[in-house]
Amino acid sequence: MSNAKKSFWKSRTFFVLLSLIAAPPLLFVLLVVWVVIPVLLPNPPLVISEETTRVTGPLTNKGYIDFFKALEERYYPPELTTDENGFRIFVRQFGDGGYSHDVTPEDREFYRRQVYEKLELNLDVPPTMTLLLPPGEIVEDFDYGQPWTLEDYPMLADWVNEMDEPLDALAEMIRKPVFYPPLLQSPESVKSGKPQLLVSIILPDGLLFRNIGRVFAARAAYRIGQGNIDGAIEDKLTVHRLGRLTTQRGFLTQYLVGIAIENMAVAIPISANSEHSITQEQIQRVFERFDALPQRGSFRETLEWDRYTGLSAIQDVQIEGSSRRTLNWNIIYRRMNDMYDAILQPPPQTEYAAILTEIDEASDLTPWKRLAWMMTPYSREKAMTHMFIALMIPAVDAILEATRRTECAENMQRLVLAIKLYQLDNRTLPDGNWAEQIAKYLGENPEQYFSCPSNPSVNGETTYALVQYGDNVPEHYEAILLVELKVPVPLDKAVITVDEVLALPKNYDYDWKSNPSPHSDGMNTARRSGAVVFLSMGVSESELSHLLGRSEK
Repeated sequence: MSNAKKSFWKSRTFFVLLSLIAAPPLLFVLLVVWVVIPVLLPNPPLVISEETTRVTGPLTNKGYIDFFKALEERYYPPELTTDENGFRIFVRQFGDGGYSHDVTPEDREFYRRQVYEKLELNLDVPPTMTLLLPPGEIVEDFDYGQPWTLEDYPMLADWVNEMDEPLDALAEMIRKPVFYPPLLQSPESVKSGKPQLLVSIILPDGLLFRNIGRVFAARAAYRIGQGNIDGAIEDKLTVHRLGRLTTQRGFLTQYLVGIAIENMAVAIPISANSEHSITQEQIQRVFERFDALPQRGSFRETLEWDRYTGLSAIQDVQIEGSSRRTLNWNIIYRRMNDMYDAILQPPPQTEYAAILTEIDEASDLTPWKRLAWMMTPYSREKAMTHMFIALMIPAVDAILEATRRTECAENMQRLVLAIKLYQLDNRTLPDGNWAEQIAKYLGENPEQYFSCPSNPSVNGETTYALVQYGDNVPEHYEAILLVELKVPVPLDKAVITVDEVLALPKNYDYDWKSNPSPHSDGMNTARRSGAVVFLSMGVSESELSHLLGRSEK
């Protein structure tokens, strides 16, 4: 071998050895530069825009978005400070409604003053009426959906004698165009000048609105027991209206309170037995009043309120960590907005699914892969957004299913009242082709009422089945007339016998103990009384047997 070739190989060998020796330190230096430099260098300042903060004002004196005032400016109804707002009349006559009881007396007075100021009421004028507590707080086992008389609860005689005047006044307030409480800012936010964190915003105690619904439900059940069907119908529709108005409040929590009140409304009976039966005219009036109810708050608007809440939470973290400029907040805000926009897309919501997949994959990484992922560009921003989204998704899923379950209950409310109309006309319940037989009582497009929104069926099929009793139709008002099915069936085959319900038949995929209906924890049932009640999977066999007329309670 020539000297030139020997020199070449020596130089190449030397180069390879040098590379092997130098590579690890060089890689280490590059890794340090990759990880450390982004931490040391300041990130771009937040650009306030629709793509990031969604709203561009109003701003605090430190340049942050005041999401609290932005909500007030965008969503307060024009009737807020007029007597077209039923809640304003409520405060004037009953007091401020019990905002935040678990506070100091000083803070309690602070909230009370805000209520009166924002509703433009005179703080020095005392309330003129008292809202009586629901009987359920007096009688522990009180059943709001069961007709009752003073023979059943003699200890409620005083309540019965005193309830009508305040409840009639309250019903008039709920019939106003809005029933809208103001938002209240915390003392800490006012004193510090720091933007109000919307997730901790002060709202009327949810128990207040529920108790209002319970009071009317209790009176409706008493009126049924007295044979006052017209009065019971009015109370039932008042609870319905209160629920609808409550869902228009915006926040997810308030929306869910409104849904709970609506479910309370559909569970109120409007007839009991042959002695206190409902008439055709009364049922038609119920249908007309159902159609005249205000619209339920839209999911889009409710999610927009939640967007403000999520963005205000991001801003709060941003403010707390403002001295450590290690995150590009523009990316975090934008990704959060992308998530809300994706949820609002129509099916199949591919972008929403992709974001959820990204979060799932990131959470399943091994420690070494997670370390590598954290070294990728903007990984910290992605991790921060994942945290906020993970907190948001359960509430969004809950509101969607709660809405579908309530719409399902309202469908069944219509169907059972149509069945009662058929019974009044024909002196018998419909038979196997019951859907066709009651269709004329349901108005235009009757097929819309035969499908559960959690388990949509095509035209010609239904997710509801008529319980057939044969010659032994139970007369008691709790008897079940309609149940939900997990799998849609043809309309002319949508029947199920009492024995089949009790035997949990496989041919209907009606597995009571695992998943009896499209809803995860039970099913809606329509009763002979005209009430629709959600029946939990935990119901006992004896209770189910009673509801099917096979045993006494």
